Amino acid sequence: MNPYSAAASLAGTKDRSLEGLRGLACLGVLLSHFMFSFLPSTGQWLTKGGAGIPQFYDFESVLRLPVFLVFFNGSFPVSIFFAMSGYVLTKKYFDTNDPDLLRSGAAKRYPRLVIPALVSMIFAYALLKAGLMCTQLAPDIGSAGWPMDAYKSPVGVLEVMWEFLSLPFAGTVPINAPLWTIMLEFIGSFLMFATYALFGSRRPVAAAILFAVLSMLVFRASFVQVHLLTVFAGSLLHYIKREWLGIPALPVVMIVAGMIGGAYDFSPWFDWARIPMPTLPVPLPDLAGKEREVFNALGAFLLVGGVLGSNAIARGLSCRPFAYLGKISFSLYLLHWPIICSLSFGTMYLLKVRNGIDYLWAVGVTAIVTMAAVVAGAHLFEILVDRWAIRLAGIFSVYILGSHGPRLPRPQDSHVVAGQAAPAFET
Repeated sequence: MNPYSAAASLAGTKDRSLEGLRGLACLGVLLSHFMFSFLPSTGQWLTKGGAGIPQFYDFESVLRLPVFLVFFNGSFPVSIFFAMSGYVLTKKYFDTNDPDLLRSGAAKRYPRLVIPALVSMIFAYALLKAGLMCTQLAPDIGSAGWPMDAYKSPVGVLEVMWEFLSLPFAGTVPINAPLWTIMLEFIGSFLMFATYALFGSRRPVAAAILFAVLSMLVFRASFVQVHLLTVFAGSLLHYIKREWLGIPALPVVMIVAGMIGGAYDFSPWFDWARIPMPTLPVPLPDLAGKEREVFNALGAFLLVGGVLGSNAIARGLSCRPFAYLGKISFSLYLLHWPIICSLSFGTMYLLKVRNGIDYLWAVGVTAIVTMAAVVAGAHLFEILVDRWAIRLAGIFSVYILGSHGPRLPRPQDSHVVAGQAAPAFET
């Protein structure tokens, strides 16, 4: 085999591996919301003082072990999304040093993010208006009570439209709560594009300082700054990839350390790593009590970097099932919470309350029904909405930038076009 072709193939495999990692991370978000709804004791160590959550079954204490919790610790996969976003959105720019790619990337962000988000909001609103949101049945089911905060009040069309219009700038989206990440993806990507447009790719320290300053100005004294820095840190993986990831065993060390950071919680298992976070002066963020989120963000950065440097892990994550999960991951992320709040809670009520089925059996059946519905819905959503959102984002970019716009992808191929990334879910 031609050595240049082999190198290019390996590089492509490493980049495709991020799609598999993205799919697994999105599955982790789905699992976290499902597990903490119906087996809430599994997440009792994710917050300080959470040890009083009632435990239904003995095996929940096993699932709380770090080796299992890392796969459904909600803040860890979200941090993975942020770190991957910084890397993916700047990949073409670092490959070519073409500043036009920064402009086209910025021009695509709004339509690329908000069009699929809007459709998911309409979907959630339709379920709510049809009376299919079942979170208020939580006391009858005997599940966790926190989901009752979702969809407990009537929502009007004007309110949904306002949520949509303010989506890239709002920290909360009641009609579909997981969309809070859209704001960070939108603003974080713009700040990142701006810093590299000013300093280029050869002055990373200056770009990092400017990004940190801009983050402090936009989100004064807010923990959001840490999430934004995770986005920018993902772009710094390009430098690490060039200089360090070829060192033997370093990617493995990074992956192991990343998984440890991703599993971090307030259980006795991590007493050895307990580092109290300080209350920093304004405009810096208040980190007190945010140890888990900080460790999860650091773990996400290390994990993504390790995957990029490990040939074996890259090949494993590039396999067809993981790649498929990555392809539908943004759609899955957008749809999973409305489906849990409607179908999952409704199924639990039907099985346990109406038919007297044992709680654990009801959870198992509901998990299967939920997974099937979310994957099927995400598959259709990716075909009918997500691909066309990518194409419309490209058209919008060409319209705004004229001759500097990118070549438009075909909708059937759009999920593999670099530089078209959604919130770290699409490559």
